[in-house]
Amino acid sequence: MGYVSFPGPYGAVSETLEYAYDDFCAYNLAKMTNQPFYEQLFARQMYNYRNVYDSVSGFMRPRKADGSWYGPFDPFEWGGPYVEGNAWHWLWSVFHDTRGLVDLVGEKNVSPPASTRCSHFPIL
Repeated sequence: MGYVSFPGPYGAVSETLEYAYDDFCAYNLAKMTNQPFYEQLFARQMYNYRNVYDSVSGFMRPRKADGSWYGPFDPFEWGGPYVEGNAWHWLWSVFHDTRGLVDLVGEKNVSPPASTRCSHFPIL
């Protein structure tokens, strides 16, 4: 499937993004220890963050088990498919492939004003 579906576990989008980073770490470990089977396995899985990116909304979004987008979608909604954050926070959680994230969301969408929007929300 390549993502954690929602509804399902709390934080499905967060889990998908964190698992992609974990797979990146495992890929590097396999590479350093000369484990080609695992290197190839994790080389594919570390890009699974792309499976929850919705190019129409411009956010990492929850998907149902059938592959359709879960909705209605509100990027400001806290919790649910996101752990300790919302779609604005989790959009930037691709620490292992920043170039890939820029390519995915578009250069203009990662400018300082766009990438700092989540820090300008009032505390509720």
